[in-house]
Amino acid sequence: MKVLISAGDRSGDYYGAQLVRKMRQSARDLEIVGLGGRHMSLAGVDLLASSDENRLMGLTELSGGLGSMVRVWKKMTYALGSCDLLITIDYPEFNMRLARKAKKQKLPVLGYLPPQVWAWRPWRAKAVARIVDDLVVAFEWEREIYRPFMPTDRIHWVGHPLLDDQIEPTAPTGDGAVLALLPGSRRFEIERLLPPMLAAVELSKNEWRPVIAASDETAKSWCQPIVEESGCDISVEVGKMQKILENAQAALVCSGTATLEVALAGVPQVILYRVSSLTGLVVGALMNSKHIGLPNIVLGRREYPELVQRQVSPINIATALEEVTSNGLSYASSLSDEIAIKLGEPGAAQRAAELAMSLCNHHSRFR
Repeated sequence: MKVLISAGDRSGDYYGAQLVRKMRQSARDLEIVGLGGRHMSLAGVDLLASSDENRLMGLTELSGGLGSMVRVWKKMTYALGSCDLLITIDYPEFNMRLARKAKKQKLPVLGYLPPQVWAWRPWRAKAVARIVDDLVVAFEWEREIYRPFMPTDRIHWVGHPLLDDQIEPTAPTGDGAVLALLPGSRRFEIERLLPPMLAAVELSKNEWRPVIAASDETAKSWCQPIVEESGCDISVEVGKMQKILENAQAALVCSGTATLEVALAGVPQVILYRVSSLTGLVVGALMNSKHIGLPNIVLGRREYPELVQRQVSPINIATALEEVTSNGLSYASSLSDEIAIKLGEPGAAQRAAELAMSLCNHHSRFR
């Protein structure tokens, strides 16, 4: 049996690796190829293309990488013909097209952690339902969104995969108050967010010991020149996010999955979102949520400060940081518990893997 899996960003790569490891436990001879990053490669995926080289989001950001995306598209569509199942993980601009192609070839499609239609462009829910055989969602409320468009027994809430690797809130150790800086995994995120983060540290009234958690070596290479130009003596660490969060007393975080990781670790945070002006205008017009930060969306209220677009300035970040840390670590820990309850039970990847193998086995028998 052969599976094609497509994950186009850092979080998708991480969740894809979790899923692949569970699938391989039940089928050692399973062949898995696709689009992913370092985590999926280590889990045993034969990468046809690296998502680490295609970190694109937004209109102006996307325009600069079309040539690369075309090459990836050709490799992935060619692979469809020899596979028993396509698994797509978020990354809608690419994966929805790939899923349509697969459906035309009568290949079963499992949508794992589909696009966040509850946050923006809600009309995509109908389109997603048409191009997948089964849908695996991380948030309970997503089932209600898709129910008008597909049978209920094809929508599976398995809980959030972050719970499988949750960092337990602990008392920080070591000298100084550690401030975790998570400026994102894409180059434009790092270039837009890291400079004001560093400047905010200088303005803060607290004596922080900042540490940058880079998603990989590529992200580190984008962070390093900015740090050197700032004149700050700050280390850029790769692969140590868990350890950094275990000791952090606060964090400045690029909007995305990392905000949920930080919240579950019981760390107070300021959530930052800054894209190009054009992308910002479009996103603002299509937003379907009062919040941009996943922890605030899950809680249904704003507990973590959010700074968007022009609000992202050193003085605003420093002010928000003082605000969010004033409640203390015990309050952040209580929020972590509340969020974890809302995310379901651990074991999401295992439940999704069982469904994926069922679809794969069915197709291979009747191929």
